[in-house]
Amino acid sequence: MIQKIADNVFVDTEYDGVNVGMVITERGAIVIDMPSYPRDARDWVMQIHQLSPHPPQALLLTDSHGDRLINSRWLNAPLYVQTATAEKINSYDKKYPHALLESLMVRNQEKGRDLHNSPVERPSLSFSKDMWIYKGSLHIHAIAMPGPARGSIWAHIPQRGILFVGDSITVNGHPLLSDGSILEWLASLKALQQWPDPIQAIVPGRGPVCTLADVQPVIDYIQLIVNHIEEHIQQGRPREEITAYLPELLAYFPANKLPIEWLKRQIRNGLAQAYDEIKLKYTEHTMSASTDNTAVD
Repeated sequence: MIQKIADNVFVDTEYDGVNVGMVITERGAIVIDMPSYPRDARDWVMQIHQLSPHPPQALLLTDSHGDRLINSRWLNAPLYVQTATAEKINSYDKKYPHALLESLMVRNQEKGRDLHNSPVERPSLSFSKDMWIYKGSLHIHAIAMPGPARGSIWAHIPQRGILFVGDSITVNGHPLLSDGSILEWLASLKALQQWPDPIQAIVPGRGPVCTLADVQPVIDYIQLIVNHIEEHIQQGRPREEITAYLPELLAYFPANKLPIEWLKRQIRNGLAQAYDEIKLKYTEHTMSASTDNTAVD
């Protein structure tokens, strides 16, 4: 169900998959992410046209995750993304990876039947650090903020105190690391707690609209993973044993409607990604310390 969270700012947090939003300007809607399933995407586009008589001006993706991209064709609007997202999209040949379709099918078999491997939508514009979108009197500041996936961005509407953060935050669900950096993700969330401008509402990637108070549980979860991995490496234990932390992490948040086996696989993949990143940092630090302690006659 569509929800008005500020003047001319709307979200829907009830579609299966990801949250979506739109900012209505005098020239048309700036849309933030698209629903993961075709029937939801068509419903969302219909609601956009009901709220704005003008064609949508842009689709802004909060990261490179296929859940947000695969139904972008239904909007028929220019695609704005961060550089890393553009690189990932442009690496696709002509169709979306079969693994993406399979993952969406597993999570919702009924809606997944509508999925088709349609041509990949290519970005119209990309940016590296930040970008302002001026399509009327309401402005959007898109900011690159490292998160759980490549090309993670936040969309800030300073005139309304609204911040869209994508999967950097999930509420009442598991934050899942894909191909991003867990350490940089943690740093981004800590920066959010010190955000310089007033924030009236935060739109997470999944789950209900929230406030700054909902940032700490995500930080605690990510920090728990980092602590486990760091201790694991310091003890010299093998990489394959990191699955020992799976039960604790699985119980940390509710699974909601997600298939348990699918969720376990995502957490395992995230643990492996985190291990490789932290192991590399630990190795580099050890080598640097060894070099610093080497005596030269």
